Amino acid sequence: MTDLFHALGIADAATGGSLSVLSPIDGAEIGRVRPTDPAAMPGLIARAQEAFRHWREVPAPGGANSSGSSARNCARPRPSSAPS
Repeated sequence: MTDLFHALGIADAATGGSLSVLSPIDGAEIGRVRPTDPAAMPGLIARAQEAFRHWREVPAPGGANSSGSSARNCARPRPSSAPS
């Protein structure tokens, strides 16, 4: 997991703290973060909200007509006995 953190440029933030971050899949520790001063939270939340406002306008990779994101590619195949 630390390779991913390095690739994302967040290795120091994701590995240098005293609080464990656990995987919801198997409960394994995937990182460690530092506690944040409660007084800093309003500013951090405001920055996250502003970043989200910009992020939500970014189009999905490939666009809506890409075969990778098409709803028809997610449909279940019909059983072989079903009429066409």
